Amino acid sequence: MIKDLWLIGIGTGSPAHVTLEGMQALREAAIILLPLKGDDKQDLAALRYAILEAAGSDAEILHLHLSRARPGAALWRTRQRLA
Repeated sequence: MIKDLWLIGIGTGSPAHVTLEGMQALREAAIILLPLKGDDKQDLAALRYAILEAAGSDAEILHLHLSRARPGAALWRTRQRLA
């Protein structure tokens, strides 16, 4: 059962711009859904990983494949751990 669900934006894309509360939520998360928006957005995915690393998160990461999103499609397929 989900106890808490947080949505954390990356703002301007700098790890320094994520709020302290956002960084704490990333550290405490058990699972993080990390959106992937296709090959042309790999720099954005790398930025999201940098933010997770800066937060010290050891959460399980589920990739949310938004570039392939279609009705009935499985959006999360891969799992990864930072640590």
